Amino acid sequence: MAGNLEEWVADWAPLSTDCPGWGASSDDRMCLSGASTAVGGPGALTRGGSFVDGAGAGPLAVVGGRRPSTTFGFIGFRCARTAPGPVPAEVDDGVRVSRSGASAVLTWNVADGATTSSVLRGLVTGLPVGPGGSDESCLVENSDRNTLTDSELPPLGDAFWYLVRGENAAGKGPYGFEGLHGLPAAPRESETCP
Repeated sequence: MAGNLEEWVADWAPLSTDCPGWGASSDDRMCLSGASTAVGGPGALTRGGSFVDGAGAGPLAVVGGRRPSTTFGFIGFRCARTAPGPVPAEVDDGVRVSRSGASAVLTWNVADGATTSSVLRGLVTGLPVGPGGSDESCLVENSDRNTLTDSELPPLGDAFWYLVRGENAAGKGPYGFEGLHGLPAAPRESETCP
């Protein structure tokens, strides 16, 4: 890390004054191995050089043993967003369709790692799934529920299919996978509910 501040990091090291060369004009910023634990106990690390440091305090510079209560105008921190985890897994075989009057009631188990779900519907005569024809409908996107009532009826002599996928901050999981000789192949995709 290079810039105008030394930045606090989550690493700790022995607090020491026994590193030769440490001092106001020192460029010896890597003196952590063998630092004495006898002076002051553990301390937090800062990394990177600040505007008050010499040329030796570049991106790899480490300053050890600062107490967390230490305040200087050249010590700060960097705000960073937490890296998102993996996209959700495929929804399991817990997708169920039941009937309530003339409506279809769809329930499912939320995919592992998902925070929301989307539901795609299409006509059986329009199979295979995708790329997103007029027979496909996105019934719900980014829903935090695991149930949906579909009151629309398919045309006489046809039926609906339903696919559910999970979504989270990292992205969208699959609507399942196409099969090839009994094994999962390419993920099912649709432009209707992308």
